[in-house]
Amino acid sequence: MLGPYINLKRKRIAYANLKLALGNKYGPSQLSRILKQTYINIGQGIIETLLLPKINKAYAERNFTYEGFEIIDRALKKGKGIILLTPHLGNWEMANAALPFKGYPYKAIAREQKPFLINQMLNSYREYHGCKVISKGMPIREIIKALRNNEIVGMLVDQDAGKGGIFVNFFNRPASWHRGVMEFALSTGCTVLPGFIIRQGGAKLKFLVCDPVVFPEDCSDEEKIRSGFSQFVSKLQEMVIRYPDQWLWQHKRWKSSPQRRVLILNDARTGHLRQSQAVLFQLKELYKNGGISEEDILTEIIDVKFKNDMTKRALYLSSYLSTKSCQGCMRCLKFCLNEQNYKKLMRTYADIIISCGSKTAPVNLLLSKECNAKSVIIMNPAPFLVKKFNLAIIPKHDKPKRLKNTVITEGAPNLIDKNLIEYQADSLRYEIGSMSKFKIGLLLGGDYKYFHMQEGMISTLIEQLQNSAKYIGADILATTSRRTPRKIEELIKYQLSNDPRCKLSVIANEENKKGVVGGILGLCDIVIVSPESVSMVSEAASSSAYVLVFDGEDVQDKKHRLFLKNLSGKGYIQLTNTKDIAECINTFFSKRPDVKVLDDNAVIREGLERIV
Repeated sequence: MLGPYINLKRKRIAYANLKLALGNKYGPSQLSRILKQTYINIGQGIIETLLLPKINKAYAERNFTYEGFEIIDRALKKGKGIILLTPHLGNWEMANAALPFKGYPYKAIAREQKPFLINQMLNSYREYHGCKVISKGMPIREIIKALRNNEIVGMLVDQDAGKGGIFVNFFNRPASWHRGVMEFALSTGCTVLPGFIIRQGGAKLKFLVCDPVVFPEDCSDEEKIRSGFSQFVSKLQEMVIRYPDQWLWQHKRWKSSPQRRVLILNDARTGHLRQSQAVLFQLKELYKNGGISEEDILTEIIDVKFKNDMTKRALYLSSYLSTKSCQGCMRCLKFCLNEQNYKKLMRTYADIIISCGSKTAPVNLLLSKECNAKSVIIMNPAPFLVKKFNLAIIPKHDKPKRLKNTVITEGAPNLIDKNLIEYQADSLRYEIGSMSKFKIGLLLGGDYKYFHMQEGMISTLIEQLQNSAKYIGADILATTSRRTPRKIEELIKYQLSNDPRCKLSVIANEENKKGVVGGILGLCDIVIVSPESVSMVSEAASSSAYVLVFDGEDVQDKKHRLFLKNLSGKGYIQLTNTKDIAECINTFFSKRPDVKVLDDNAVIREGLERIV
């Protein structure tokens, strides 16, 4: 049982493949047991292969059973030969003895092994009982000659065929298959038979031959090839599900697959989710530039739910102590998470896991080890955890260290994009109807731990806003957020409902329209934003509107104030007090200063490109 420890990289690949294929059926401990048994099967197969010259007909009669061989007899009567498609299941090498013992003319295509002496020895063992080996890379005429002589040609076809193969779903994910197999069949008219060598316990093996592949008529060769592989893959998947510990999981079976699976871990904070979605958007752009279509990028969002605060803190320690050997364990996740939440996460496979904030960080780390996936964290979870992620996207105000896996941004990742803003602005313009030439936007957030909205503050703000709008001849477009306190919502409705210049006033808790924030940012010349949300301020600063952020000094968190001062110092926003709002608005419209747009996307894409 040294196999899992000799090549740990292959072990992680094998477990991740198992999770992709069977994770919805088995938990981590069960997958680990299957993987362990897989190595036992491989070890037994190696010994049996080395003992091939010792095998005789008496051994075969005791240990080999044959099923479906009448299908071979019927196919040989056609006189055009057979291609026997076999996967790396059970002990595939034993076909080199079993078929000759039954009197069938058999040739096997084999990949050349290094070093040369090992390859020569293996081929001599394979040919000991009458099988003939055709080395991969030899002229195809050898295969055609065998088929014309009405012989059986065995081909192992279940490994990745590269970008040039034909893609057929295997466990609901596109996998690349060697199209040449079916091309041979179409050009020669030979019969294609799926065959499996299944271990029945100990040295006993069953040689199973299934019904031939049937090519559809009246369609292109490409469609025929795809149909042929679909039939074989369907039978192969059935066998792998039935005998999961007998298939060779250690190969990167989906290496060339165009499909990518991305998981976002959500902590139920809207701003954090938006930041994760913004990083996902940049990731999708990278994938699309690499030729992967939107349809092949599968995304899932799962909420993280802890049992209690104690288990949340305990998981931090567990994640810090975690290593790659945690793959296949996940007991700490089971102990710390809500039962249903844990089960849902364990049924999920991902190539990349994205999360934002400290709550989801330890779950991201452990789950990425479980899936052998890349991990992306947004914001600084804790200094001692940052190094463990493949990529950490951290804003400057968190004062991150410049590490190889770290990308430092000015603001928070956001979904503000020129095309998106234009689309949302057009939609909002159509809904509102006629508007003045000048427009002022208001984006109000709400209370949080370090900032509380006061009625007097907001009342003064609205009065200032109304005075400027009247003086300039501008329209007002306003929206609250789901976090806005009820008393502030009532104040907004009272002060703006009868103002003819207010063309839009959205109370998010009553009518949470999609695209309102982007529409306001796209339509307005200047936007007033409350200071408490890093996400909302970053979104505003990333638009083409001039941004005023009011009462930033009232925020009690030093890091948050540093964030606002950094953006202000670089000209992305202007900080002001509520009592000076009117003066700032009037100055903007009279002087029309240049608008400096925040854009962290380039540095985020650069970081993602390093890990994709």
